[in-house]
Amino acid sequence: MVMPLILIDAPSTPLHAEAVAAIFNDAQLNATIGNGNLLISWPWWYGYAGGPGPKIHIDTLTCRPHGEVSRCTFTLTRTSGEGASQEDQALVHRLSCRADLRWEQDDDGKWAWQVVHKPHPGHSRTTMKCAPSS
Repeated sequence: MVMPLILIDAPSTPLHAEAVAAIFNDAQLNATIGNGNLLISWPWWYGYAGGPGPKIHIDTLTCRPHGEVSRCTFTLTRTSGEGASQEDQALVHRLSCRADLRWEQDDDGKWAWQVVHKPHPGHSRTTMKCAPSS
């Protein structure tokens, strides 16, 4: 039996909620396994052991077509949880970031926007890059 070829017309940019989901998914993955974005570490994303977790949100999110991807720029803002340690409160509070998103199938065959990863020995590296922001 020959299966028909189904072509999906990819949107040129993600909806706001789709971009937020892709960015948060990639940041959480990076914090867990360390795939190239050194500023989004376990303590930055989750807080220090035993302390309250931080609140993280995205500000000024803009996505534009950029060749085969959608390039998104945004600010991640981190607020330490109430009663957090001095070590936790000393972490950078704002990161200015850029990420390339691509419309692709995940491991379950579902189409979604995902932050692009590049091959690297061990595991892939994220294209999300961040720098401290004031």
